[in-house]
Order: sequence, then C-alpha cells, then structure tokens
Amino acid sequence: AQGLSPVVAKEATRVDLGMRGGIVLRVGPRDARVAPIAGLHAAYFPRPYDLALLPAGVVGRTPSLRLGATAGVAASF
Repeated sequence: AQGLSPVVAKEATRVDLGMRGGIVLRVGPRDARVAPIAGLHAAYFPRPYDLALLPAGVVGRTPSLRLGATAGVAASF
C-alpha cells in the first residue's frame, strides 16, 4: 500500500488459525523419476486482516477464503 503520510503501524505477532486442504495429481507411471504434477488447494481463515488508514478507517480486507493452483514437475532420485 502506498499513500501520503501513512501511519506507521506498531509491530505485532499474530497466529492465523484456519483450515487448508488440497489435492495433487501426478501423471505417469509410479516408478518414473520425473513426472508432471497439477494441484488445487483452498485455505480458510475465519478472521481476515484489515487494512486501516487514518482518518478513513478500514480501506481493505484480506479474503477469508483463498483458492490456488499448482503446476510443475516432480522429480524423485
């Protein structure tokens, strides 16, 4: 975030409690040393972060549900 004269926040530590689940598909024979992979995952955080600025207040919020995808190559030696 960028703005004119932003308020500097205090340092803080937070533990995010939530759930994450996913699935990865590996294509090819089981004994293959190199194989393409594809995956989907979702993460849920019940208490999202707020982005707040003075004097406007809350101007944004991180999502509670995050979805993602993975693609690549798996190698085993």
